[in-house]
Amino acid sequence: MSTLKSYLLSEIDKAAEIVEKQLRATKPADKILPGVATGAGDSYAAALFTQFASGGTVVAADPVHILNAPPDWARTILGFSVKGRTVYVAEAMKALKARGARAVAFTASPNSPVGSLGDDVVKLVYSGGEHPVGVGNYLAELAAAWAYLGNEAPKSFPRPPTVSLARAREVIAVGEGYGFVNALFICLKLYEAACMPCRYYEAEQFLHAPIYSISKGSVLVIFEHPGGVRAGDVADVARSAGLRYYVVDAGDDGLATSYVGTLVAARAAAAVADNMGFRRPCFTTKKKLREASTPSIYGRGGR
Repeated sequence: MSTLKSYLLSEIDKAAEIVEKQLRATKPADKILPGVATGAGDSYAAALFTQFASGGTVVAADPVHILNAPPDWARTILGFSVKGRTVYVAEAMKALKARGARAVAFTASPNSPVGSLGDDVVKLVYSGGEHPVGVGNYLAELAAAWAYLGNEAPKSFPRPPTVSLARAREVIAVGEGYGFVNALFICLKLYEAACMPCRYYEAEQFLHAPIYSISKGSVLVIFEHPGGVRAGDVADVARSAGLRYYVVDAGDDGLATSYVGTLVAARAAAAVADNMGFRRPCFTTKKKLREASTPSIYGRGGR
């Protein structure tokens, strides 16, 4: 088995190919009905991405929030689950289907619990490699959502900048729109790869108090949104206050912006895991936690 670092770098190398293949494989919907997008972990980030990619026609929601307050107005539910086994994503889809909503499953496993609930199934072209730290499969979810919603493919995929987290005690990721999706994703990768302290915030909310929690060992990573209004203000404040920060900007295309943010996260996670000596994902070493949490996420059948 390859090391975690080499695995993540290999995922980066094939990222563009996965995205292009998924864009070609996904048929646009005839019509996008108002509704919700849902998922858990990386797939929740994909659901948030879908909210912005749909122009707000579809709103992201945690699956348990949907179960606690099923929205009467939702005429569709887009459920994201790469393996198709996430219990509460399936439960949320089932609940809204019972209320007459149309369900669309985004999964690499059409015969899975999530896939079997889909009135339509958007099949993912990639479901991940040997280490359970998603990068290529997450990009497949983004590309599938982008194409399903009828958006045009990006003309090019910019090269991601390098974000160095050397000597960082914690990472604070901030963004708006697609940038907030990237902020969530980089923390997910740092949690999985290196169990590293990381926090993510909407740019506006960050400025209203969390900014005062930054310590000497904090590194601020600010992800821009195409045409955004607030992430730049966070950068201005960080510069004026002498904070250690990076700005990740990938132009004016939503999928390209998310593509770049994904690769920044993967590269940063690879470097941190390598520096900390993790040859396999840190979360897999948390045996008791993993054994306790896995059934609650995927059911008794496990991951």
